[in-house]
Amino acid sequence: MKKWKSIETLFVIIIALSITGCSAFRSDIKGKFGKEASKNYGAENVSVLFVFRHVRQTLGYDAIPKLENQRQRLDGFDDIFQDALREINNINEYATFTDYASDVNKPERRAVKDTLVANHDYVMYITFSKEKSFAKHFLGTLLSSVTATLMPLPYSRTFTVKAYVFNSKNMLLKIYDRKAS
Repeated sequence: MKKWKSIETLFVIIIALSITGCSAFRSDIKGKFGKEASKNYGAENVSVLFVFRHVRQTLGYDAIPKLENQRQRLDGFDDIFQDALREINNINEYATFTDYASDVNKPERRAVKDTLVANHDYVMYITFSKEKSFAKHFLGTLLSSVTATLMPLPYSRTFTVKAYVFNSKNMLLKIYDRKAS
């Protein structure tokens, strides 16, 4: 009978810990476009290649950012991109390419990318990165677990989007940078 009491108590503690969570406070986006967005209906139609990179880095653990594989990238990214594409009204034709870490061993994929770059008026290299601190996440998880989430330790993740726009002559035209935590 005493054994069942301890199992029930353990079960209740596990349920309580799994339904409790941490508070989340988000920062403003740094580098946000400050003007009212407007469409340029008189612009010349162009072809654009969008080259995406999804990277993550755990500061204090990873020496360099790691490229995400196809299953690790942002859920719903294709839907987000499709919605954003509607805001640009002078794209006559576009193509997308996503860099993966395995491309280093696949010359045929690199050749496809080079062909796409050569056949478009503009190329946008867009990098989505996630950063977190190994020490803060490790200590936060450890302290929260040991104290049954009664003593949380604040930590954050930083998300950055960088876009580099190149013309067909491979000249850098513009850099866009957005960051939030």
